[in-house]
Amino acid sequence: MDITSLTAEEIDDLIARLARRRAEVMPRVVLSARDLGDAPLNLCANPTVGLMRTDEGHLGLLLRHDGLGWIAYEFSDHKAHWLGNELLRAARVEGPVADSEPAKRGDTKH
Repeated sequence: MDITSLTAEEIDDLIARLARRRAEVMPRVVLSARDLGDAPLNLCANPTVGLMRTDEGHLGLLLRHDGLGWIAYEFSDHKAHWLGNELLRAARVEGPVADSEPAKRGDTKH
């Protein structure tokens, strides 16, 4: 397959289909970050971040990767609280957290 002639839309479609297929095949994606070892990472430094409430009332976390596009995750309030605490604990910044309320659907923060 010659991917050099694919359009942006065709690439987005291919990435989505590959991600769905990857979720179905073995070996599975490593379940724990502690077990990553030499697993390849698609690291994106300081991505644009968006927060939203889903129709079910959960917290939606959107992360923009330059090559993979927007990747969305849905968290229960309990898991979101845990994640927030873990991020604050791991960060090397002291002081209050600004903009602590979720944005409306589509709003983003850098």
